[in-house]
Amino acid sequence: MLDIFFYVNYNITFKLFKNKEYPVFSTVIVVVLYQVFSLLFVLDFIMFQILNRRDFILERTKLSGFIVITIILMLNYFYFYKKGRYKKIINKYKKLNRRKMNLYYTISIIFMLLVIVLNIYSLYSFKNNIHWWF
Repeated sequence: MLDIFFYVNYNITFKLFKNKEYPVFSTVIVVVLYQVFSLLFVLDFIMFQILNRRDFILERTKLSGFIVITIILMLNYFYFYKKGRYKKIINKYKKLNRRKMNLYYTISIIFMLLVIVLNIYSLYSFKNNIHWWF
């Protein structure tokens, strides 16, 4: 799924935004951002909605966030750049038929929107002390 998400974002970066100078690096950054926001939602959901621990979320430091983002960025960088994996991914998914690519685009766009909406709703719930089911 990560490869598909990478390829869809690569296509969006390369074709839609016309980023021909550094599309792979930009795509890795976008993938990392969605991974970080997905992780953030899961952690906040567990801490606030399930465990009812506001203090854990409030005491989180910027340094810990920077460390997590840096680690995820490094892991993604090595994953995509090691042995030219990004080239293999691009070549592999370039050959897919239109119907399958439309499915992959749809799934990826839904995932992107879902991550954004869930994070916004999670922040709103946290700020207003709204628990989702009690």
